[in-house]
Amino acid sequence: MTVILSVDEARSLAERCLQTAGYSAADSAIITDPLIDCELRGVTSGGLPRLLSVLERLRDTPQPAGQITLLRENAVSASFDGGDQVGYLVGHKAATVAIAKAKEAGVGAAGASSTWMTGMFSYYKEMATHDGLVAMAAGSSVQAVAPFGGTEPRFGTNPVAFGFPADDGPVIWDIGTASIDHALQHASPSRGQPAPCFHRAACRPLAGAPASVGAASRRAGAPAELMTGRGR
Repeated sequence: MTVILSVDEARSLAERCLQTAGYSAADSAIITDPLIDCELRGVTSGGLPRLLSVLERLRDTPQPAGQITLLRENAVSASFDGGDQVGYLVGHKAATVAIAKAKEAGVGAAGASSTWMTGMFSYYKEMATHDGLVAMAAGSSVQAVAPFGGTEPRFGTNPVAFGFPADDGPVIWDIGTASIDHALQHASPSRGQPAPCFHRAACRPLAGAPASVGAASRRAGAPAELMTGRGR
């Protein structure tokens, strides 16, 4: 059965689900907004299906999340411990702080660790471009991607994004550095569908066969690991 919801109905449904799971009204609104943003872009794998992933993660994690805490800060940068909070909250906090610092000092940077499921970086880059700022972001994720020619996963699907303000709307470049999108891979089982494999060699190789797809994107995955600190 197909159910058609208006944007307001979808937003209200998502926020009510999150509040039932224990999130405050304010945090529920922050988490929901990028989900709706993805739906409006036509990127449904990062939209409302991710709500199920958030709720399943909460169900399967007996230890409650902590607070988002500031680890280090100076005039142009800040570093946060996400406290195992969902990345939609941590990403929004980091982006808000980085934008404020950039508007005050001319440049701003923020990093975060101990978080999960941040969503499309485009959303956070548009937050910055709306204030006339150029922005970039990189992230790491669970090791699932074999380096080109390799047989074992070493990288995540590691997104990289840039945003540039423009008179007729921002220019956003937002990519994952793997052949298969992490959100789509995890959203498919929630829909009762198998995880996609867009190319016969895009999925994890069998019988020790080396990975042979996406050499350029996997080269981009390495610096993303380094920039986010996991490659050290």
